[in-house]
Amino acid sequence: MKSNTTPTPLSPPKAEQATQSANWSEREHVSEQSQVAAQSLVDAAGSPEHAKHAIDVVEKSQSASPADHSTQVSPTIIKRNDHFVKALEDLETSLETPLISGDLTDWVTTVQRACEHLDVLLRGDVQREHAALYVTISQEDPELASRVEKLRATDEQSLVDFGNVQLSLKKLLDRAQLDEQDEAKAKLLSTEVVKQALAFVISARTQETAIATWFSESFNRDSGFGD
Repeated sequence: MKSNTTPTPLSPPKAEQATQSANWSEREHVSEQSQVAAQSLVDAAGSPEHAKHAIDVVEKSQSASPADHSTQVSPTIIKRNDHFVKALEDLETSLETPLISGDLTDWVTTVQRACEHLDVLLRGDVQREHAALYVTISQEDPELASRVEKLRATDEQSLVDFGNVQLSLKKLLDRAQLDEQDEAKAKLLSTEVVKQALAFVISARTQETAIATWFSESFNRDSGFGD
């Protein structure tokens, strides 16, 4: 006697499931509210790339802290970029190294090497970290929007100033190689370059302090402390 049992349908192949999932993603509707929020994030970060980095930072922070959000304390202290701090210190040390007669070319080369390392950090990790912090500040306290714009403008000016330092060092190296018979002139020029570069170092450190201050302020201004 033949069984009347209906055959159990087989699950679709994985490839087909993937195709269905892809088709669903394409049809998925993004609400107007989500689009507005996404655009606000891009505007606050300064670019889509920086906005994505900000999201990644938040995602990593959440995954690294599985505790109940209701018991978590807002992270009002920024973890400093030790590599950037060290790079600034190395540049400062090279600039303050005393010049020895006949050693100007080597001195400039050493300073340039310190600048090259700092340049990679300044134009990469530091800018991305700052962008993520600016997004957080703006979200925590929208009234600090104008302050964030000033911080962002300072970042832009910092890149210009650092570029000028690098240009001055290049000119100094060229001058040192041409004026081997008149090193006094080259040393006089090096004094101005040192002032210019040290001013940048001070400005960079001041900017880091300012960002940390306003980041903390964005969490605490309306926290009700002291009421």
